[in-house]
Amino acid sequence: MLNDAVSPSGGLTASFSISAERLRCHRARVLRRADTLASMSDTLFERIINREVPADIVHETETTIAFRDINPRATTHVLVVPKTRYRNVAELAAADPGLLADVVNTAAKVAELEGVAEAGYRLTFNTGEDAGQTVFHVHGHLLGGSSLGPEARPPK
Repeated sequence: MLNDAVSPSGGLTASFSISAERLRCHRARVLRRADTLASMSDTLFERIINREVPADIVHETETTIAFRDINPRATTHVLVVPKTRYRNVAELAAADPGLLADVVNTAAKVAELEGVAEAGYRLTFNTGEDAGQTVFHVHGHLLGGSSLGPEARPPK
């Protein structure tokens, strides 16, 4: 809606007001468009799977690939990725529980290969931006090789 007003200097000014609902709809359209564009382009992980980008591959199966994280957060930090793209672990679990089992089994195998299975390791799936997910192709972070400490705690 266009609102006309007289400024203190006597000139005519105009301002626009948009209802919260219209703004919400606009944001939803923009996000859908972004999702469409993102789904049309390959993620970094798909480029690694297709051998278009180099990676230090630790283990590979018919359905999964595991490679070292280029910015490790632990002594052992390996990403375990299904070769079929799903945005996050919840989407993968709903669409293909068998593939999720393959990812977890690959993580267990990698933990053995890396020598962290017996002492312990953490397998984490970040889901969504608030959780720190930056590549929207589901992947588990296998972390180990030293004491990882307690899980995240709520802020005080």
